[in-house]
Amino acid sequence: MGNLPARAVNAPRPSTTLDSYVEELGKDVVYEQSIGTSRFLKTIKGRHRNGPLLIKIFIKNEPIPFIVWRRRLKADKEILENAPNISPYVAIVETENAAYLVRQYLASDLYDRISTRPFLANIEKKWLTYQILRGMQELRSRKVSHGDLKPSNVLVTTSNWALITDLAPFKPVYIPEDDPADFSFFFDMSQRRSCYLAPERFYASGTKAEKKRAESSLEEGKRDGKVTEQMDVFSAGCTICELWLEGKDMFSLSGMLGWRKGESSPEAVLSEIPDLGIQAMVRQMTSLEPSSRPSFEQLLESNRGTTLSEFFYSFFHPYNVTLQENLSPLAFIRTYAPLNEELGLGQEDELPSDSDQRIDRLKMDMGDIKHQLDIHRDQGGEEVSKDIITEDGLALLVLALITSNIRSCRRPSSKTNAIDIMAELCVYLSDESKLDRVCPFLVVLLSDEAPGVRAASIHALAQMLEGITVVTPSNMAVVTEYILPNAWHLAKDEEVSVRIAYASSMGSLTETGSRFLEISESFRSRGGTAVFSEETDEHAAFNETTYEESKEELHRIIQNEVSSLLSDPSPAVKRAVLAHITTFCLFFGRSKTNEVVLSHMFTYLNDADWMLREAFFESVVGVAAFVGAGSLEMFIFPMMIEALLDPEESVVARVIASFQSLVELDLFRRPRLWELLGKSYPFLSHPNVWIRQSTAGLVATASRHLSTADTWCILYPKLRPYLASEVSTLSEESILDALLPPVTRATFDERRGRKRPSS
Repeated sequence: MGNLPARAVNAPRPSTTLDSYVEELGKDVVYEQSIGTSRFLKTIKGRHRNGPLLIKIFIKNEPIPFIVWRRRLKADKEILENAPNISPYVAIVETENAAYLVRQYLASDLYDRISTRPFLANIEKKWLTYQILRGMQELRSRKVSHGDLKPSNVLVTTSNWALITDLAPFKPVYIPEDDPADFSFFFDMSQRRSCYLAPERFYASGTKAEKKRAESSLEEGKRDGKVTEQMDVFSAGCTICELWLEGKDMFSLSGMLGWRKGESSPEAVLSEIPDLGIQAMVRQMTSLEPSSRPSFEQLLESNRGTTLSEFFYSFFHPYNVTLQENLSPLAFIRTYAPLNEELGLGQEDELPSDSDQRIDRLKMDMGDIKHQLDIHRDQGGEEVSKDIITEDGLALLVLALITSNIRSCRRPSSKTNAIDIMAELCVYLSDESKLDRVCPFLVVLLSDEAPGVRAASIHALAQMLEGITVVTPSNMAVVTEYILPNAWHLAKDEEVSVRIAYASSMGSLTETGSRFLEISESFRSRGGTAVFSEETDEHAAFNETTYEESKEELHRIIQNEVSSLLSDPSPAVKRAVLAHITTFCLFFGRSKTNEVVLSHMFTYLNDADWMLREAFFESVVGVAAFVGAGSLEMFIFPMMIEALLDPEESVVARVIASFQSLVELDLFRRPRLWELLGKSYPFLSHPNVWIRQSTAGLVATASRHLSTADTWCILYPKLRPYLASEVSTLSEESILDALLPPVTRATFDERRGRKRPSS
């Protein structure tokens, strides 16, 4: 049929709609929508119970036997079975009205992917380049040609796996150069006038090619020539060129015809390819002389380990093939999933999906994968300077395997495995990729139904953000406008473990928000607004927001979150906040610390949970150092003195240790120091060894901050009654060695009027 002139087959019958043709494929296939405006093959998206399908329909306006082409396409299907990077037609159906070519539907082809965010990095372009060459080499090694290779015939999955599709043995090999109708009809499906056909496929009137095509049109099923490997190499070169030029085609139809006649040259276009190795390779592939073009096998060999990383050849491509294998045994088992209910199996026993299995396999193999990344790091494109990765390498390809499967995972364990892998890969990724490619998936998982996944996500998110030092303009407000608004529901999460994870991460998120704010202000001060003046509305909004407005918004969000967590009913959540309380003090400033932090913290002293009280006194040192000696002596010191009588001895030991830290910081004036020491000496006789050690450390620290006269004339006389012998130095060790035996536990409990707890 490809040998007929364009006018012979051009449009469906006026009275017939495309969905009526689909009905001929049976009730299992349902029409969804039309795709494109091609006159040759009408393309639609259909739905089958096993998934979406793409159906190309050749409508017979007159009786045309299709049997030869049907046999050829079915033969190709069998030959290409299980071939990697190739997606042949899976069904070829002919009826009286039409012929149908059916294959798997994928939402994105190479042309779409080039213009889709996040835009392809250089290493991803090289990986796709390798797969195009590898897929075409696989085709040619099986004695199959393509005939119409172009970006729209290279499908790209979300994991960056390329599939060459829509083989065209039924399209003409040769096209008249003086009549664009055939080119437009058979090859310009997108109506962009881009040309990917080799120059030798165009012929002038009166040539041998014209005669051969005329003869073949008289005998249906006989092609007008043979698509040589050199022809497919040329098409692949044009496709790779467009990939590297962000969607700019190498040839238009007029440009191709002009080049054939020596009126123009593609050299200016080729010189725009940023990678010199790729540029040289494409130049070879698109040589005007067919004999100068290398075969696909030669291209793969000559660029191995140089332009194209050895990682692709020896590890990553074979590894991807194993991940793409059909997991039919599980599909068979899932058929009997209703037995779960009969056997009393619940949600936890749900069978893993294919994505679960892939993620778990990646987690198991992560040691080997990181070893390979380290080996091939120099070939991957990373430019490392002072531990800052400025260009992404091979890890970006592994990341795509994770992000393409994580949303389809069913099991929480698989999702947490994916989170762990992403955290490990961040070491190899640039800051921009962390924000653009990792962050969105972690944010989505903050709302996962599994508590463990939500907790793991916020931990990983905070950890990832800590290491970011380079922020692109579009990401400067990512904390206040994206991350925190999508995370603040965690402060009210019904699961305590999730609230603990959020509280533990809030300090890091606060520091990150402040750092990003300072980076944005630094950018503005260097004239960054001028850079943005002609860019997107998002950037314009960034410019209109002042530093003070951004700072105020960040303070409002953090204050709300910290206040909510500080007043959480769970002591464990409060302890998690206290672990980072110094960070919040530095963020809020002295006045807001008294208002927001201390007002909540003081209530913890009456809490029944002794671990919370202990955590309070552990964290109070940082707060006191920030608010200063005035607030310390007025508010904090009296409460700490009172806490020396706490019934829980671990709390008492912590209070004394905190006093020691405050003395070391020299925050007490002399009267308060003498008062503190006077209250502390008796604890040198306490039966609890930790309390005695803490007290000895406090006395030793105080002696270092006192004059010699004060030490031996005031401090030592009051210490001496607790010592069995004289000491020459007041170090912690010497004091402990010289102490009198402590009061027995029984005596102590009796005098305290209570029995010692059994614990």
